[in-house]
Amino acid sequence: MRVALALLLALVPPARAGGDHAGLPLDAVVALYTTGVGAPAAPSFGTSDTGWSLSVKGGVLFAYVAPTAEALDAWVALQLGRQRSPPTPVEVPAEGVDAAWRRGTDFALLRDGNVGIMVQGTSEATEAAAALRALLVDEGPPWPDPPSLVQEADGAWVISAPGAVHVSWVGGRRLPGPGPRFAAPPRRVVAWDPLGRSSVLDSPAAEDVSGSVNQPNND
Repeated sequence: MRVALALLLALVPPARAGGDHAGLPLDAVVALYTTGVGAPAAPSFGTSDTGWSLSVKGGVLFAYVAPTAEALDAWVALQLGRQRSPPTPVEVPAEGVDAAWRRGTDFALLRDGNVGIMVQGTSEATEAAAALRALLVDEGPPWPDPPSLVQEADGAWVISAPGAVHVSWVGGRRLPGPGPRFAAPPRRVVAWDPLGRSSVLDSPAAEDVSGSVNQPNND
């Protein structure tokens, strides 16, 4: 993994120590854990409050690029509260890390600016968390605008989320066939951009049905 990380760092502009970051590039994280044997790893997307994750050999990586300090506080509290055995705070975290927690060699959590990273189950969780942190970038587009719902000429509703790599929704009534297209619009739509950031649209909906779909990235 160290060799792959060194190659990626030559291509990705590194983040400054401390302060807020533009995000954590999904493609760089996936590339770090793609071995060439079998299908490449693919992130799983949670809610706008829980971030995204990636299953790797022996464990799971979790990341949250927060829009506010309060949102990151809530994410850290959520992750620590889920642990059956409480992790131990690190008295002197690495330079640029605001706070960190460990439990043996298989759990590590850190917060750096507006980003939270957690690794659970791997044999070297602290090393894996540091490898993810090394991929943080400070240069990038502004925080993405919320997705929108557009009504087509036939009355169907479609989701517009330019540049998104994944969208999910809650509510609405989906029409059969390719899409997603809806007879009744979702009440919430979440879009994820290539830097692992989410944007949210809240809108009334007729029914409570949820779903998600990966989006082609045309950027």
